[in-house]
Amino acid sequence: MRMKSETFTCLANFCAMVKNQFNRTIKHVRTDNGQEFLSNNIQKKFHDHGILHKCTCVDTPQQNGIAKRKHCHLFNVARCLRFQANLPISFWGECILTAPYLINHTPSPHLNHKSPYELLFQKQPSYSHLRVFGCLCYAQTTRKNCDKVSPRALRCVFLGYPIHHKAYRVYDLEYKNFFISRDVTFEENIFPYHLMTPDPTPSPVLPLPIPEIPSNIVSAQPTTSPPFPSSHEPSSTSSTPPLPTRPK
Repeated sequence: MRMKSETFTCLANFCAMVKNQFNRTIKHVRTDNGQEFLSNNIQKKFHDHGILHKCTCVDTPQQNGIAKRKHCHLFNVARCLRFQANLPISFWGECILTAPYLINHTPSPHLNHKSPYELLFQKQPSYSHLRVFGCLCYAQTTRKNCDKVSPRALRCVFLGYPIHHKAYRVYDLEYKNFFISRDVTFEENIFPYHLMTPDPTPSPVLPLPIPEIPSNIVSAQPTTSPPFPSSHEPSSTSSTPPLPTRPK
C-alpha cells in the first residue's frame, strides 16, 4: 500500500482472501482513529458484513498493544538481517518483507514450540529452501544475446523470497537491478557488502579558533627590545649609519 487512500481496497482484498483460503470470517477490527478507517466506504463494508469496528482512545496506544508489539518484533528482526549482511539503508524494504516470512517459519515457545505456519496450515513447514539473507549468490542468466564464452551466471546478493513465485529474489551487483531466479548457487559464508568499503572522503580541516586579544590587554603589555640589535636592522640607539652591503 503506497497511499492511505488504498486502505479500502486492501481491506476488501484481505477479507476475500481469508474467506476463500481459510473459510473464516472476520468478526472484529481494532484500529486507531485514523481517518482512513472512518471513511464511508469502509464503514459500509463493516456494516454489510457484520464486522464490529473498535477504535482505541486518543493517545492510548496500549489499547492496541498486540499490534504495537508485533510491529516492534518485525523491526527487530529486520534490523538483525540488515546488520548481519551490512546492507545499505536502501535495502530496508527487503529486510522488512523477509522478516515476517522467517517469523512465520520459526517455532515459538508461546505456541507449544510450533510455528505460526504449522498452526495455520496444519502441517510442518519446509526448511530446505531457506538461505542466509544477504549472502553472495550466483544466479543463472537468461540473456539471449550472450556468446559462447560469456559467463552463465551473475554475481548477486540474496534478498528474500517472492510471494508469488517458488524462487529467490536477488540483486545484481553489476547491473544494479532486482530479478527473480530459481537456479541460484549460494555462498552462505560470504557477504558482499562486508567486503565493499566506502571510498574514504577527506574530512574538512577546520582552522583552530584563535581568540582575539582585547586591545586594552595589548596596550598594557610592556614593549621590550631585544638585548642585541639585529645586523640587518639599524639600532635606534646608535647614530652610526648602517654599512652598505656588497651586491651579489
